[in-house]
Amino acid sequence: MGIPNVGKSTLINTLAGRSIAKTGDEPAVTKSQQLIKIDNDIMLYDTPGMLWPKIENPHSGYRLAATGGIKDTAFDFDDVASYTAEYLIKAYPELLKERYKLDDLPETDWESLKQRVAVVAF
Repeated sequence: MGIPNVGKSTLINTLAGRSIAKTGDEPAVTKSQQLIKIDNDIMLYDTPGMLWPKIENPHSGYRLAATGGIKDTAFDFDDVASYTAEYLIKAYPELLKERYKLDDLPETDWESLKQRVAVVAF
């Protein structure tokens, strides 16, 4: 068991050495619990992702949206991008500067970062 879109089905496929469980790059691909036989001695359950019914902490919601743990329609895309950019600027400034070849970063301004990264990426 785990939250949606963390790789439960992919792990089962890797352990089995073949594609038995359906996978995808969005949450809710696994619709119901299924018992999967890996070999004669090992059987695993593949389960749909599980979350609490209501996300009360906005930080948790944005983090789940940014990592694909909930459907991308749950939050406004620009809000998720802004939240994620602010987090990355604060938590990993050196990695961002190195990855996008930037001399410095804006404090928390997503629009400025987006424009500067777009120039480097494209």
